[in-house]
This record gives sequence, C-alpha cells and structure tokens, in this order.
Amino acid sequence: MSVPEKPDISEVFADNERVGRALARGVRDALAMHKALGNPVVECRDGEIIWVQPEDISISEVDE
Repeated sequence: MSVPEKPDISEVFADNERVGRALARGVRDALAMHKALGNPVVECRDGEIIWVQPEDISISEVDE
C-alpha cells in the first residue's frame, strides 16, 4: 500500500479559489455550530458591531 503524497503547501496557498472555498466552508461550519448550540455571533454591519442571535444566523451554501 502506498502513502498518498501531500500537496506542496505553497501550491495550495497560491490557488486563490481553493483557499477561498476552504475559508467559506470554515465560516459556514462555525456559523452552523453557533446556531446549533444557541450561541450568538458578532458581525460588522455598516461599520457597527452587532450581536446576531442564533435564530437570525443565516447559513449560505458553499460550492465544493
């Protein structure tokens, strides 16, 4: 059995689309966890910091 080769990290970071998708998945997963646990999140809207209650957290789909 062969061990899969790890990708070169500099190549991964050079792929802006791949990095963007990974960040979007991370944000989506964090928001989903906060919503599921009933915890609010902080968001900046129009230059103001606001608390978003769990029932008002919207979770968008992320292209895989």
